[in-house]
Amino acid sequence: MTIGGHDVILPFGWEPEDRDRILRFFRHVWPQGLYEDALGAYAGSFSEALRFAPPSNEFFVYASQEAWTEWESEGASAANLDTMVHVIGDTTGITLVIDSPHGPMEGRLTELLEFLARNRLIVTRGGGRAA
Repeated sequence: MTIGGHDVILPFGWEPEDRDRILRFFRHVWPQGLYEDALGAYAGSFSEALRFAPPSNEFFVYASQEAWTEWESEGASAANLDTMVHVIGDTTGITLVIDSPHGPMEGRLTELLEFLARNRLIVTRGGGRAA
């Protein structure tokens, strides 16, 4: 599968809770979305992944089952623009590989950055886990 795209790097290192935070965010954006770990060992809905998928700091989120099927068979194409995000987290930052930093994904990335920052702040101040 050819991904291509643009790297957008969020300016904070990966935390173990970030996968679940990102899945919760995209579950709101893409209610019919699909999660797949980078090894292809697990794929399922966001809700299923939150409960059953093993932890991972590299994964894909797709807008729908159809988007996943299109990406698997065709790779990046005009038909599936802005329907997948590749997430890679490490100690230096969280990289989001997207088709274009402009258009529909631009607003979503801003919202995701704010969501992650807000949830990290809640955990830091409250000492508990953010929803």
